Amino acid sequence: MVLQRLLYPGLALLVLVGARPAGAAAITFTGNVANDFGSTSGVFDVPGLSNPLDIGQSSAITNAGDISGWAIKDIALSYDKTTDTMYVGVETFTNSHGVKSIAGDAYGSGTETGTDNPPNFGVNTPGSDKSITVAFAPDSPGNSNQPGTPTVVAGVPANKSANGSGIDGFTVANYAASSAIQTSFGSTLINNTGALAFNPNAAHPDFEFTITNFSHLPGISVSKGFWVAAYAGSLKDVSVGETYIDFTRVIVPQPQEIPEPATVLAWSVLAGAVACGRIRRKAAARFARGK
Repeated sequence: MVLQRLLYPGLALLVLVGARPAGAAAITFTGNVANDFGSTSGVFDVPGLSNPLDIGQSSAITNAGDISGWAIKDIALSYDKTTDTMYVGVETFTNSHGVKSIAGDAYGSGTETGTDNPPNFGVNTPGSDKSITVAFAPDSPGNSNQPGTPTVVAGVPANKSANGSGIDGFTVANYAASSAIQTSFGSTLINNTGALAFNPNAAHPDFEFTITNFSHLPGISVSKGFWVAAYAGSLKDVSVGETYIDFTRVIVPQPQEIPEPATVLAWSVLAGAVACGRIRRKAAARFARGK
């Protein structure tokens, strides 16, 4: 009986010690969202434009077989519980030449050096008011079917005075209510600012970044779900529109606790020991009764 009382707590302890999270893990960014997130479990996909031409680009861009780098195909999110890091990938489209558009390249020409684009297309140089912004919001109070007020924005601000120290001015900040999320970068959340992986270019066309200590973002609950919206564009590249992705509710798949193989073996051995103990006790009882 003493052995039995010790075995059951021992089993519970082994489960707690031997269990490990299985699911989403760290992602190595290459600048290609489909490749980087496609081979990872636990990814949530926020759909963007169903047709890249819905952005409203000039026919001259379309006739050249190009697609604006402001056209967002989707946003991939993957949460690594072990490091409390959210991996975010903003994916562009592939043009008729089989080449992915570079995020932030307004005219899809493969460059950001202003005057090499068709005349009168507006500004396509780095900086200006160019922005790719992803906003995060909790549920509306008392209604999980509606987004509440955003609490966090991440990306490259349209207002360059709000730039962070990351690549292209990347930052993660408190939401400061403005007319649009790309102009709503408030104070920097220094404990949550991960990094923009690359200044998007031909070799690394997509916009990929991390947010650290994600579970500590103000108002955001990983377990209960949250909302994501996005913007990509500039008001100065006059021949191309902007992408706005309205708030979409996100439930990031959570890793399950799966026992280590050694723990499974320990379970089997101890379960066998318990079974043998019960058999021996029953045999002794029958012997004592003379049966």
